[in-house]
Amino acid sequence: MEIFLALVALWLYLTLKSRKQTRKAREQQSREEKKIAAMQSDYDDYMASLPELSGPETYEIQLFGTEGLSETLDLYADWLVKTHPETREIWVIVKRDRDHEFDAKAVKVESGMTTFGYVPRRLASEFCEFLNRTGPVKASAKFQVDPYGTNHTIWLDAGFPLKLK
Repeated sequence: MEIFLALVALWLYLTLKSRKQTRKAREQQSREEKKIAAMQSDYDDYMASLPELSGPETYEIQLFGTEGLSETLDLYADWLVKTHPETREIWVIVKRDRDHEFDAKAVKVESGMTTFGYVPRRLASEFCEFLNRTGPVKASAKFQVDPYGTNHTIWLDAGFPLKLK
């Protein structure tokens, strides 16, 4: 009988301890979700406040440097296909990357606080001059998903001469 009571007491102790740990984990997860939601809201407000780059909707500028970002792009492609299967058009932020270690005139394209690639060097100087006048801009881009691997490509929509809408 004493063994049975000891086992019941042990079971009760472990159950209560497990519930306490679960409650702590849920509270921490809730705090993190609120923090992420606030960050996303701030980012959305920032994106909405940016001027929009005008483009002919031909999506002719293919970004380069995406090979090093294949894991990030693969995760984004999975999310895009699951949440928006009908469209591949996304909003991106185009801005100077003054801290780029190899190219002082690098123009970075990012979305969701993640770098997606860079404007090709042959066009970067024109973009730099434009971005020096306007600051960062939002632009439309097409995300071309490779269903067989991680060779996703991103095409930026911009017309020359560069101008705002």
